[in-house]
Parts: sequence; C-alpha cells; structure tokens
Amino acid sequence: NRIYYDCNLDCIAKFAHRSALTNTALLFEAIQIIANACAYNERNREYFIKNDIIDICVNVLVNPSILHIQKESTIRCLSNMSKVLIQYSDVYLGKFMDALAKIKMFFESILALPISKTEAMVYFCRRLFLRIIETKKIEAIYLLLNNNFANALVAMYHKLKDNSDEKNNFLLMLTSFLEYEDSITQILIDEGIIPILKQSLYLYKYNNREMLKHSLFALSNISAGTLSQITLMNNSDIFKDVFDIANEMYNEMIKYPKDQETSL
Repeated sequence: NRIYYDCNLDCIAKFAHRSALTNTALLFEAIQIIANACAYNERNREYFIKNDIIDICVNVLVNPSILHIQKESTIRCLSNMSKVLIQYSDVYLGKFMDALAKIKMFFESILALPISKTEAMVYFCRRLFLRIIETKKIEAIYLLLNNNFANALVAMYHKLKDNSDEKNNFLLMLTSFLEYEDSITQILIDEGIIPILKQSLYLYKYNNREMLKHSLFALSNISAGTLSQITLMNNSDIFKDVFDIANEMYNEMIKYPKDQETSL
C-alpha cells in the first residue's frame, strides 16, 4: 500500500512540474489536487514541499498573464502546505522564506482589487502569514515585515468589512506581532496599530467581548514596551478609553453580577 501511495504522490508531483512548462490549464488541475491532498495530511505536505511544489506555486502567483481568480487555488495550496510549520518549522521554514518575497508581491497585487473578489485569497494569505509568525523565529518575522510590508497588511485590514469574521481574524494576526520584540512592535505602531486598537475598543465593547479582551491584551503588550511607545499610547488618550471601559464594566458587574465575565 505504501509503494502504491508513494507512486501516486510521485505522479502528481511530476504532472505538476511538466504542466508548469507545457499546459497552464492542466497545472491548475494539478495544484487543486495537491491543495486537497495537503489539507489534512502531514505526510503529503512534506512530500510536495520536498518536491519543489512551493516554487511552482509562487511562480503562478507572480505570473501577470494568469488572472487573480485563477490564483485562488494556488494560494490555498501554499496555505495548506504551510501547516507543516506547526510541527516542523525548523525543517521547512527556509522553503517558505525563500518564496516569501513572491508571496508578498502577490498579496500586494490583490490590494488594488475589490475585496468581494479577493476575500478567499486574503483568508489563505492570512493563515500562511500567521503560521510564519507562530514559528516564533524572529528573523522570519522581520523578513515578513521588511520592505514596508506591514503597510500592506494594515491597508488590507482597513479594506475588510467591519465586524466580519475575516476582519476580526486579521486583527488577531496583526496583534500577534506585538508579542515579540519592541522593535517589531514599533513597526506596527508606525503603521497605526494604536488607532486601530483604540477604535476596536468601542467596536467590540457591546457586541464581541472576546475580541474586546484580545484588544486589551494587545494594548498590554504595547504598554510593556519602551518609554516612547508608552508615551505614544498616552498621547492617544487610549489609557482613558481603557479606564472608561473598565469603569463601565465594573458598574455592569455590580448591577448584573451573574451576567458578567469577571476575567474581562
């Protein structure tokens, strides 16, 4: 059974490589098959990464003759393969870092398109980026943010529909950068993360307590930073906003003690 299984994977990989040279339509079929094969199977992910499928995918993403809508299965394929980083980042992170410049180029290209046409692609990009962040490899995080890419991430956040699941999840990704070094936090501050979090306090105060808690946690990460970062927070009056919310929550807890989440 294992020999038969390996032969199938080998045929798919060779089919993808040959199609990349000769037939774009067949290549998309191959990529779709690989994306499905990598969705829930770690061994498949490792096999296709070792057989240079990442290179094929990123070349599709930056090919200007291929329509963006046709690239959706390709970024999905890369996102599914990136699940391997959850357990084996030391082994495979370099492969994704080598491809990162082209993936970022693709992400920046979809910024100009209506979000209604790119939401699925944004979803798969976000999941790929988040897996890189969650490796906790500082060099990889810096590489993700270099060349002003934080600006593109924040610009995409602003394009997403308010209160949508994807916008909430995108904010979770942005604030995950704040868990690392102060210099990484500063990159996000320079791109406006403090006003975003200030707005989120009121956006989530009444309709999404879980996201409100996350926003407060993100602010606590910034307030653990440098003196200049704390000063920027103070100048934005965000501490006053936090105190106002805390006071309001306290009054609610006194009035309706059984209905409140004391952890907030």
